[in-house]
Amino acid sequence: MVIRPVLADEAQDSNAGAVSAWQVVEAAQHARAPDYWLIPQPAHAALAGDMAAKLRPELFGAIDATVARCIALHDAGWSAADATVIQALHSPKAGKSRPVSFLDVAPNEAIKAWTTSIEIAEKFAPIGGYLVSCHFTRLAATYGKDRPGAKPFIAREAKRRQQILLGLNQSKEQLDRLVDALQFCDLLSLYLCCGARKKALITIGGISVEISSSEGGYKLSPSPFAGPQQFNFPALSLSGAPKQKLSGGSAPLSPREGNAIFYINL
Repeated sequence: MVIRPVLADEAQDSNAGAVSAWQVVEAAQHARAPDYWLIPQPAHAALAGDMAAKLRPELFGAIDATVARCIALHDAGWSAADATVIQALHSPKAGKSRPVSFLDVAPNEAIKAWTTSIEIAEKFAPIGGYLVSCHFTRLAATYGKDRPGAKPFIAREAKRRQQILLGLNQSKEQLDRLVDALQFCDLLSLYLCCGARKKALITIGGISVEISSSEGGYKLSPSPFAGPQQFNFPALSLSGAPKQKLSGGSAPLSPREGNAIFYINL
């Protein structure tokens, strides 16, 4: 589950330097707030896929509908873990407990979700299995290298990719660029979903983009898209009330008052 803490809006310091977008996401996932929106991992991944379909091809190479859909499925295996979080929050004993972010899921549950995501993407298209396997292997080797189960997971996935690669037409170099595209859109989606407003920098595969908040949306410099774009994603409340539409990344209502669809202008 991606957590979007409901915090008092702060004006962004235009003179402040950009920080790592991942650091901003981590801070948001561990923030204490009066209330929280909940964005299921598959919904965050769908946003990443929508953005991948709009990327300028000179950045990571051409992204066709199949690859965009594979990127949209890259967190499909988190559905069970998200359902557990939602069920716990709706328990009468939950009270005002803080929801569990995807960063705080037990290592064995994370690896299970990663593996299921890879299997779902591979069933859709072999290239999906390859790309999503590379994505989570990179994460395991970087952020989860000290977690139990990381090394066996990395070894298993290396064998999986060797088999998939035999049936693909793209070169490994082309596929690596598509993995870069997945990870770029993944981090951008996480930043947007968690409601971040700090100026941040995404640097992946030699592509660097600065994100800053602006009135009514966000500014990306340089823009990875050919022109202005609008994207959206759903957010869950704790009450399960009817959805409302929100724009610009701010939430005038409480998550205990209704679900929402956030519209983001980039």
